Amino acid sequence: MYAWQSRCMDLEGLIPDIADALKIIDGSRVPFKTFQPGVGPYGEPQLVKIVAEHLNRIPHYGGVLRRCALLIF
Repeated sequence: MYAWQSRCMDLEGLIPDIADALKIIDGSRVPFKTFQPGVGPYGEPQLVKIVAEHLNRIPHYGGVLRRCALLIF
């Protein structure tokens, strides 16, 4: 067994947590560059980084997303 296999989680738990992170980011009203506030203007790499930062604050995910963006199989 690989080390990452012991830390696997199901999509049924992950998706709502990502949605909650997106709501928090969107509600923060922090604009991306000179665009209007919200998640819309963020590029994928920037948004994934911010979502990972939010998920890493949840003890269940802490550190998981520092090694790769997201591995789904």
